Amino acid sequence: MARREITQIFDDLDDSPLNENDAHVLRFSIDGSGYVMDVSTKNCEKFKDAIAPFIEKARPESISARRNSEQKYNPKDVREWAIARGYEVAVRGKLSRQIIDDYLAAHS
Repeated sequence: MARREITQIFDDLDDSPLNENDAHVLRFSIDGSGYVMDVSTKNCEKFKDAIAPFIEKARPESISARRNSEQKYNPKDVREWAIARGYEVAVRGKLSRQIIDDYLAAHS
């Protein structure tokens, strides 16, 4: 017996089924958060038309500007700061993004 698995892609905006030729993956970000959508050619154009006036007025962000805007921190300092303020922090391992963000906000 043979088995065949088929993946069906649906438009994230209108839930219509998409074929391979009509499926577009839109990736965009705003305010530091990234997003991904699968959409049809029609909805892809609709999206691009909607943001076109904003793109025309915007300037590209340089990679060096992006890197400079990312604040540096010492995990040991963050851990000590968080413990002193009553956060639940593991002795070892990765710090939560929320703790890091709170630390950076307190030190900016």
